[in-house]
Amino acid sequence: LARADHVGCPSPYLFRFVCGRGLPSSVILNTIETDLPFRPVRSVEGPRLFWMRTFKDLYNPTLAVRTLDLLAATHPGATLTMAGQDSGGLDQCRKLAAELGVADRVTFPGFLDAAAKRKAFASHEVYLHTNRADNSPASVIEALAAWLPVVCTRVVGMPDFVTDGRHAM
Repeated sequence: LARADHVGCPSPYLFRFVCGRGLPSSVILNTIETDLPFRPVRSVEGPRLFWMRTFKDLYNPTLAVRTLDLLAATHPGATLTMAGQDSGGLDQCRKLAAELGVADRVTFPGFLDAAAKRKAFASHEVYLHTNRADNSPASVIEALAAWLPVVCTRVVGMPDFVTDGRHAM
């Protein structure tokens, strides 16, 4: 990076990181175009939660299962869809769901192509983002572009990316 004339950063967090090293930089936020129409909040018995990442520790997928378990106590119709490729954490999520007694409420459709993602965003009420670290995740951009409320962990970079109570919780 030190040889670059200018560094384009996809988030304010990375911009501060690069500027702190004395490199000329600017923020170029990721944008995702979508033609999905606004969906007013609808009354649900669920809610239907959606999680989409790779099943690995960095993305903390077991937190999504634990979230469903907590929510199920007050929302007996709550469900969770966990989509993504396995990188060693899928079996752990299945095992935890069984231990907590919520396995019948969790589906694991695997990797979703663009059309399947659009369908998933349209058929759920909340997007869960459980990462242990992140700065400008495409999955959150996609969820917001699809008018899906986001509930995320407060990790490095995320407070620069979404505002609590406005874009996400």
